[in-house]
Amino acid sequence: MDSILRITVRFFASLREITAIDMIEIELPQGSVSGDVIPALREELNPDALVAIERDEVRIAVNQVILRAEQNLNDADEVAFLPPITGG
Repeated sequence: MDSILRITVRFFASLREITAIDMIEIELPQGSVSGDVIPALREELNPDALVAIERDEVRIAVNQVILRAEQNLNDADEVAFLPPITGG
């Protein structure tokens, strides 16, 4: 059994512009939860991008389901950061 999870992280809309990244793959230890993704991105993102994705209004989805609580991650999961949606 592999002790590393390979996770795809995606950024949408304004977060994609701020991070200058559409998608990145990261590795996390087995047993990681959704809340472990942001700390794992600290080396990949600039400080302004980290502040943007840590905002309370930013939603996190795992495998296209918006989270309401921490979720255990599995190998090959997709974690997406979604900015607040504004109407117009």
